[in-house]
Amino acid sequence: AAPPGGCWVLPAVQCAPASLTADADATEWLLRRNTKLPLALSSPYLNPPPAYETAMLAAARGGAAVELACAAPQASGFWGAGGVRALVPQVYSHLEQQLARRAAALGAALRVRRYQRPGWTYHAKGLWLGAPPLLSVVGSSNFGERSVRRDLELSFTLVTTDASLRAELQAELDALRDHAVDADADDATEQTPSLAARAAAAAFRTFF
Repeated sequence: AAPPGGCWVLPAVQCAPASLTADADATEWLLRRNTKLPLALSSPYLNPPPAYETAMLAAARGGAAVELACAAPQASGFWGAGGVRALVPQVYSHLEQQLARRAAALGAALRVRRYQRPGWTYHAKGLWLGAPPLLSVVGSSNFGERSVRRDLELSFTLVTTDASLRAELQAELDALRDHAVDADADDATEQTPSLAARAAAAAFRTFF
C-alpha cells in the first residue's frame, strides 16, 4: 500500500526479444485482478493482445466499467499518408470494430471510444484504475501486440492515496474524453476498412 498521502512509483521494462517482459506481466496481472474498479486505457494504436482483451472483457462482463480510448482514423498520425502507410488508420479501425463487436456479443459493458478533434492527432497512452484514479500507468507502451511482442518499452506505475494527485489524474482522463465518441457511433465519418487493410490486420496483427 502507498504511504498515507503519498505515492509509490514502480518502473517496468519490456523487450520480449531479450526475454524482458516485466511491463506486460505487470499489466496482465493488474487487468486480471481488477474485477470491480472502473478502468480506462488509452492507446493511439489500439490492438490489445489476447490476454489483455480477455481480462478486460471479463471485468466488463462482471460489472466493472471498462473504457478504451484510441484515435479516430482522422486523428491518426498516418491519416492522409501515401502508399502502404495509408492502410494504417484503416487497420486500426478494423481492429477496433472487431473488439467492439466481440464485447457486444458477450454482453460486456466495454466501451471503445475514439478521439476526433479537427487539426489534432491523438497519441495519448496510459491506464487509469479507480474513480478518481488511485493507480495510473504511464510510459511508452501502446498496450498492443507490437509493444508486448517486439518493441522496447518503459513504463511507470503510480499508486497513490493523495487526494490532490488523484484529482489531477481524473482531470487528465476527463480531458481525453472531451473529444471522444463511441466507436460504433461515428460510422458516418470513418473510412470503411478496405480489403487490403482487413487482410493486413489478419496477417500481420502482431506488427501493429
